[in-house]
Amino acid sequence: FPEKLRNNLSRTELVVLESDQLSTAQDAVRVIKALSWLVIILAIAAFAGAIWLALDRRAMLRNVGTVFVLVGIALLLIRRLVGSYLVDALAEGELNRDAAGRSWLIGTALLADVAWALVIYGVVMLLGAVLAGPSVVGRRVRGAIAPTLRDRPGIAWAVLAGAYLLLVLWAPVPALRTWFGVLLLGALVALGFEAFRRLTVRELEPAGEPPRETVAPAG
Repeated sequence: FPEKLRNNLSRTELVVLESDQLSTAQDAVRVIKALSWLVIILAIAAFAGAIWLALDRRAMLRNVGTVFVLVGIALLLIRRLVGSYLVDALAEGELNRDAAGRSWLIGTALLADVAWALVIYGVVMLLGAVLAGPSVVGRRVRGAIAPTLRDRPGIAWAVLAGAYLLLVLWAPVPALRTWFGVLLLGALVALGFEAFRRLTVRELEPAGEPPRETVAPAG
């Protein structure tokens, strides 16, 4: 009887989803992920527009960067705390808890990607606010690179393009793994760099010859 039972179980198939249903579910997941990142990218673009239109762009950049970092950290903490609570409350046994924990991490992977993206973008914004601000570090950095930004802007843009290309190849955040995200973030980086370049060039004293002394004619 045990041998017969094992043979029956080996021939038993458990059908969870039909092939057409699985394809529909996969398409729905892809659409949800695409729409999620579209909303995120549009939100970032809206924040960028608010920074561009603000009277004090540096202060607005600092505020937006701080909000991004705090929201990203909050999402990571919520994901961890809620996941631990649900796993402990709903799963019994060490094996079940481990499986439930892995399922929660996989199911909320998109939330983690969004959170880390917000943290990274926020840190970059805060760094930009420091470099463009009145701090000693910001003034020294701007003073060191100001001649290059004014006299050799092509070199500055080439360095920025190379750094952005390396960032795209690395793709630390999912937004850099889609062509739309790469183009939009590239445009935002270019706008921010141009604003920083103009600020730095304005602060640089214009180069010129000192005024000549006027000699009064004799007699």
